[in-house]
Amino acid sequence: MRLRRTGEPSQVTIAMRVLVLNADHWMGLKIVRCLHLGGVRHITALSKRCRLGARSRHVRRRALRPDAAVHEVLDQIIDVYWRDGIDVILPAIDDTYELVRRLSLRDHRVCCAPIPSVESYQLASDKRMLAEYAATHEIRVPRFAPLEWSHSTAIDAAAARVGFPALLKPAVGSQGGEWIMRVDNMADLRARCATLRAAETRPPYLLQQYVPGTDLSLSVLCAEGRIVAHAIQRNVGHRQGDFGSQRIMDFVEDEQVLTVEQELMRALKWNGVANIDFRRAARDGTLYLLEANPRFWQAIIGCAYAGVNFPLLLCQLALGRPLTAVRYRHIRYAHPGAYWDTVVRRLMGRSVAAQVSFAASGCLEILRDPLPEHLWYGRGLFDAARRRVFGARNGRHPAIAGVSAS
Repeated sequence: MRLRRTGEPSQVTIAMRVLVLNADHWMGLKIVRCLHLGGVRHITALSKRCRLGARSRHVRRRALRPDAAVHEVLDQIIDVYWRDGIDVILPAIDDTYELVRRLSLRDHRVCCAPIPSVESYQLASDKRMLAEYAATHEIRVPRFAPLEWSHSTAIDAAAARVGFPALLKPAVGSQGGEWIMRVDNMADLRARCATLRAAETRPPYLLQQYVPGTDLSLSVLCAEGRIVAHAIQRNVGHRQGDFGSQRIMDFVEDEQVLTVEQELMRALKWNGVANIDFRRAARDGTLYLLEANPRFWQAIIGCAYAGVNFPLLLCQLALGRPLTAVRYRHIRYAHPGAYWDTVVRRLMGRSVAAQVSFAASGCLEILRDPLPEHLWYGRGLFDAARRRVFGARNGRHPAIAGVSAS
């Protein structure tokens, strides 16, 4: 059988009808495109605001009332499931995990994609809990300390335990790395804590040792703690912001990363997908576990290009079907924005962090399915013009304004 080129959709139609929850999210759009790449031609998207994935040419859209109560949403999902002959329900983001749990209780005949247990999900979502759990299982993590910025003695104690340089980060979530700050000394830490203390939003924060080195991410699909598919990505120098997601990455093999992750997933008895971030120290090659993302991740289209289509595999696992090939190719993938950034930099005679090709950039998906981005960015331009005319508040977290990492 001919090996498909990178980014080429499957010519074999898979007999599967998938209902994607929360298609209004960017992740919903990426999931829809992955399913289409894998040969799924019957995709239904549930949408409240008719954005992004709900605008894809690959889907049939079903509208939800924006003000619908939870029980009404559940009833409508079940109605669409049976009326459209849906085979499996796929949550696009972890905000819909609870909805999936309630669906299974409401009608046990409904087939939903596997998701982690509540306990495992909560543990993986909280950086402090995960670090403590990993340490008990002899998985190396950077030094860390919970940070209570309302007391100077607590700040001093955290700094003494972790040292400098360090990262100040939310214990739960990080808005794509936007809320993570590097602090290089005590004065810097006190200034950041004072700003956080004055902020309206005060999530629990963590002070974590900063380890210079190379970033690696392991994407997995698990069944009761057993890894059934995986892909390892190594960052090649381009990020979304200072601490955001990888934008250009190489798909590589790394037995040490896989071994550590197998231990963690087995201990958590993980179900479904996850993406785990590691850092290999530049000084001595030590591998550190940084954090876990208990959901789909930004590079799922890159994984599909490499040969591991996680949304499709998750649906096949839910239905008890044999999984398609899960070996991946060693390709370099770039998100569309990162690709065009390198093009512009080359045209201006500037150096680029990595050479990338158009075919492995994700831009092909926009060409095949252009409406979601056109409407989204068109609306963004309109909103920007409106703010310029009428004025608007800066939406960035007050502790982050003007922060840059060194």
